[in-house]
Amino acid sequence: MDRTQFGKLLNEARLAKGVTVEALAEACDVSAAYMQKILSGKRGLGLDLLLKICNNLTVSPQYLLQGDLCLPDGGEDIRPLVDRLTPHERRLLKEVLKSIMKARD
Repeated sequence: MDRTQFGKLLNEARLAKGVTVEALAEACDVSAAYMQKILSGKRGLGLDLLLKICNNLTVSPQYLLQGDLCLPDGGEDIRPLVDRLTPHERRLLKEVLKSIMKARD
């Protein structure tokens, strides 16, 4: 996954939770400067830090790594719209899609 895309998703999740860079960094036992480099896509991170971040922001690793997920044929036009949603809006969208699928069955 592209570090810049990861940092963008991470920053969106952080902002949606109302967490400052400093508070997230402290909760994850890293410096604010290092966290800022991750958010800007200038630095990568290991699995341990990824899990700490996910736990502190209550988001799944899948959400932050979704840039690696492929959409089925015909779904390319949906990706840009979904990418603009907040984590809360994504959860709502997921529930709507589940309801549609349940109604089909």
